[in-house]
Amino acid sequence: MIKLTDEQKESLKEFAGLLLPNDDLAVMIGVPKDRFRLAMLMEENEIFEIVMAARLITESTIRKGVIDMASRGSTPAQTSAEAMIRNMKKDNV
Repeated sequence: MIKLTDEQKESLKEFAGLLLPNDDLAVMIGVPKDRFRLAMLMEENEIFEIVMAARLITESTIRKGVIDMASRGSTPAQTSAEAMIRNMKKDNV
């Protein structure tokens, strides 16, 4: 198990929010890549929780922007929003 300092946690949150790949995240916070990969596969640990929360916040922000643009009439944004709606409905079956 990897124990992160408060500084590493903040850095991980920031860099994961920028949607960096896992190996890059490991390098940025000074953790061996193989141990970081294992932590992400296990899904029940601090690293996984921080990374996923940061990525979901970024994804939500992007989705909100797409929906706002679609509401204002952007055809490409409307296409993207429609795809998001289809995927959401598929997941809720």
